[in-house]
Amino acid sequence: MSTIGSAWKSWRSKGTTEEEKTEKKEEKKEEKKEEEKKEEGMVKESSPVQQQQPVRFILQKDYFYLRQREYSKKLKKKEASEKMKVLQFPEVPKDLPSLKK
Repeated sequence: MSTIGSAWKSWRSKGTTEEEKTEKKEEKKEEKKEEEKKEEGMVKESSPVQQQQPVRFILQKDYFYLRQREYSKKLKKKEASEKMKVLQFPEVPKDLPSLKK
């Protein structure tokens, strides 16, 4: 009988731990939802302050130089391709050279 009683207690304790685990998971989910709501509230409160300030852009010299250099490379490449279309190279001779002495 003692074995049946201990088995019963262990079975009941296993069932309660599973229920406790599910309860803990649900509590964690609820806490996460509450934290997200609080964070959203903080974002909403801080957003009007950000909208009131004017947006300022600072032009960095390095970025401007890199963009300008890239643009000039594209232009030079385009000009070179146009010159290659117009430029005519001499044709390769089709006849064998004659030996004159």
